[in-house]
Amino acid sequence: MAMDHILPFRSFNWEKETWDDYKKKLEQHFMVYSVEEGMKKTMFIDDCDSKTYTLLRGLCQPKTPVQKSYKELCDLLTQYFSISSNVDNEANQCSAGSSSTSCQQQQSSSMQGRSSQHGQFPQSTDPLPCSSGSATIRTNFPTPDEETEAKIHQFSRYINLQDDETDTVVIVQVFKDLDIEPKYYHAAISQLFLDNIDRDSRLRDLVALVISEMFEQKVIAKADYLHALEEMFYMADDLIGDIPQLYENLASFYVTLLKQRYITLSNVRNAAQCVLQRSGATLLKELLLQYEALYALKRLHNT
Repeated sequence: MAMDHILPFRSFNWEKETWDDYKKKLEQHFMVYSVEEGMKKTMFIDDCDSKTYTLLRGLCQPKTPVQKSYKELCDLLTQYFSISSNVDNEANQCSAGSSSTSCQQQQSSSMQGRSSQHGQFPQSTDPLPCSSGSATIRTNFPTPDEETEAKIHQFSRYINLQDDETDTVVIVQVFKDLDIEPKYYHAAISQLFLDNIDRDSRLRDLVALVISEMFEQKVIAKADYLHALEEMFYMADDLIGDIPQLYENLASFYVTLLKQRYITLSNVRNAAQCVLQRSGATLLKELLLQYEALYALKRLHNT
């Protein structure tokens, strides 16, 4: 059937329906009009609103949605929304009656599975094996409750839907409007890191600029940021299998802050203690390369 004889389907509404329900109804629409497999992708992309298409564009990197098949696009969205659903389910199970200790143990045991899918990882009240030492002011970084975790995910998704022209002051105001308790700010930064560590460089740069604006407005403390950065280094062994360029991507989260002097090289070194022995040279290389590329420093030469 020619496309001009097929009625368009509505856009996916994130706030009023689940992705699974929408996909089932979309498939029924395709069945009614006997849409051929090769036409499904074109129709689906045409029906996407800007919010969904922006998400797809980020999930498809380094390719574009047009370069993916209809099945691949659906699989990407299914995976994206299932990660958030799994996190919410765990939070609901904990709030339904499990003790705080058992919930933390449950979250800890599932960290590796979730981290490989770039989902939420647990925030611990216990110090990590590679402690930032005197670089952090406080040592208590509590696990967010269900409501706070939902707000953190909402903020992270909001950033993923922004473009290059978005004012970081506006984004920080959105964060403030969510009324997240300051004791959970470390978890919000951690989520931004994890959600964008394997995304387009534009999004990683935007995250760095947003955090810089948070420092500028004194919204977050250095301790929150360094704890989140330390957690990323602590998870490096789990993540690097899926993200070979992990240290290159991670550097984009702290090079801007180094240049603006919100953190120091000593802070980064302390946060990265658990990987310095085996990966210190790589960290230093990526830091220097990005610092030079972003701020037009002269190349270093061997004497």
